[in-house]
Amino acid sequence: MKKVENFVGNCFIVPNSSFTVKNGGLFEDGRSDLYRAYTANYSNIIVDTRFEDLTWIELWFCSRNNNDQSNWVDHGIDELQNEGWRVSCRYLPKILFEGHKEGDCVTVNLPIDRPTEDGIEISSVKVELCLKQKAYRYSRFGNFEEVLKRV
Repeated sequence: MKKVENFVGNCFIVPNSSFTVKNGGLFEDGRSDLYRAYTANYSNIIVDTRFEDLTWIELWFCSRNNNDQSNWVDHGIDELQNEGWRVSCRYLPKILFEGHKEGDCVTVNLPIDRPTEDGIEISSVKVELCLKQKAYRYSRFGNFEEVLKRV
């Protein structure tokens, strides 16, 4: 699996309910995406919590250009679009963001994939995400840390 590195972006929480896998808050086809994201990117840094017990939150990932709110999950990362890569999971473990607040930047590995003739190629991209809840469409719900507490 190839690692693509060093991208920057913004993210904000989609203020839906959070969920854990064991509580059935996850659709079947999504379970493999989350598990793949977890094992490839987070299992070595989240060592005191089992996958089934993690709380997952939905996030919107986009360019730091505030005029472009295109979600990387749906539209791909501009710098990787011509290669067919897209962010393959819109959920991340809540624990990765605990203790951070609006305007902080957090470096995470996002799972990415692209179709090939033989199936799907899987990789990850290292991204510095700036937490910008107030700059986007769900700003009325509060700043990043306020929304994080409520989901």
